[in-house]
Amino acid sequence: MNTKTEHAPKETATAATAAETFIQPKITGYRQLSTEDASLINAVKAMGPTLEQLLAAAFIRASQQRKAAFDAGDEVESKRLATAEPERWVELARVDLQRGLMSLTRAVAQPSGF
Repeated sequence: MNTKTEHAPKETATAATAAETFIQPKITGYRQLSTEDASLINAVKAMGPTLEQLLAAAFIRASQQRKAAFDAGDEVESKRLATAEPERWVELARVDLQRGLMSLTRAVAQPSGF
């Protein structure tokens, strides 16, 4: 009855091999990616969650500063924060980082069209 146990690793290996040799359907303007290309794109994609956490931390910090200034009745600090617009800059960073990751993905995928 060890037969199931013996076959399980083979099935897993077969599934991994199938994923590694996957031929994507033809997409107009795109080439078949090599294993190296796919690995590089996956490395780019893996950066997303780390950057998202950093953005969240920066947004939370700005919110904490704004709340502290309000709670303390510190008009000078509140005005400084209003001028600095840290939350706006976090959101701009979010867009720029998303665009950067997509640009890097495109650099690796190298589509032929616009």
